[in-house]
Amino acid sequence: MPEAERQEIREIYASKGFAGDPLERVVDTITANRDSWLATMMDGGSLGRRRWSLPSPSAPWFCSVWASTPP
Repeated sequence: MPEAERQEIREIYASKGFAGDPLERVVDTITANRDSWLATMMDGGSLGRRRWSLPSPSAPWFCSVWASTPP
């Protein structure tokens, strides 16, 4: 695998707090398997977790005002 692709994986996991030998082991493990590598690149290294945000506290108010507005 080209070093540029390995570096991308390294940057993803370094931003998550990995460093030194543990970081290199993660990079080696992920890049050893093409499917793992592609999956990691596709989801940005989210470790299979999706990032959901909570709705805005003002969302119910906005929706009620919008729904009550005449056409």
